Amino acid sequence: MVKTASNTVAQVSHEVRTPLTLIMEGTQQLLDGYIGKLTTGQEERLNVIKSQAGRMLKLVTELLDLSRIEAGRMALYRRSVDLTELIEEVKARYEPLIFPREMNLKLGPVPEVYGDRNRLSQVIENLLTNAVKFTPPDGSITFTLEVRGQSAELAVSDTGIGISKKEQRRLFEKFFQPKRMAGVNERGTGLGLVIVKEIVQLHGGTVRVDSEPGKGAAFTVSIPLYTPSFALTEEYRVVREQAAREGSALAFQLFQGEPNGQIMWQEVKELLQRHVSKEDRVLVNPGGGLVILSITDPSGLQAMRHRLDELFRAHSGIVHSSSIRWGWAWVPEEGIELAHVLRLAQNRAKDNLVISRKTVKLVR
Repeated sequence: MVKTASNTVAQVSHEVRTPLTLIMEGTQQLLDGYIGKLTTGQEERLNVIKSQAGRMLKLVTELLDLSRIEAGRMALYRRSVDLTELIEEVKARYEPLIFPREMNLKLGPVPEVYGDRNRLSQVIENLLTNAVKFTPPDGSITFTLEVRGQSAELAVSDTGIGISKKEQRRLFEKFFQPKRMAGVNERGTGLGLVIVKEIVQLHGGTVRVDSEPGKGAAFTVSIPLYTPSFALTEEYRVVREQAAREGSALAFQLFQGEPNGQIMWQEVKELLQRHVSKEDRVLVNPGGGLVILSITDPSGLQAMRHRLDELFRAHSGIVHSSSIRWGWAWVPEEGIELAHVLRLAQNRAKDNLVISRKTVKLVR
């Protein structure tokens, strides 16, 4: 029942989003004077239309995101992400909304986190707009970023009206709207914080709120730091579970260099990311080399191997005089535990070069 409802919401949201986008674009063209100079009254009315259409588009987009989450279809494309850089980008985009409130950044030296850059940007944007909504024009908003254990912790605090304990218990319920102060910006959709929580949890992180009425609020999210080992373990779990849901096989590919070879693995990784499917995961192997996780079959894997053969031949400069060895394993047919699958791929890599005309039997 929940899945059916989510599918219905997703379908309706898709249908509504296009006309809303056209309304906003057409309204902006009128405001830009495409049909001539407007009167003050006409400009005011068009700005109201644009504002309300924008609000509806935000609601539709958030409903679509929520339906994907509830249906288990929100895919994360995770990479190492510089949160400091991302926060500064969001701040620059939202400065007109923040003004005249004071904006403070307390961003300590923090290693990169492992996450989907676009979705983490959405988390930061939602927390910022939520703080603006409940903070008066003479108030302030502060971003604090620091390391806590194996995670980066981002706190967005404000000097706004605060939230009662009773309301805090309902903050992450769909469509819940805490009481607001008269004169503060228009009401939101009641979905922003729900989406923040879901996205953060999909990243393996946590979110909490600390607040008292009249003393502002602080929302704190934690996102795991990037390490090759964590990234490989997480992505292997996610892709393996996806393959199981689809009744498909997961091809685990390992690329390693000769013991004395000098391979610029970062360049190789970037090259692979540009040429494989967006659904394929290209990851650093903690023990050296790279891993590609693909949901495919033997013919698809063989085709990928031949494409990579040609790719490396065309970019031989990144491997110098060394050769890249290639191994594989099928999941779940040949095993499930990551350590076992990795050992199997390593054993096969000893006898197979990527740059080779040799035909390899990729039976499952």
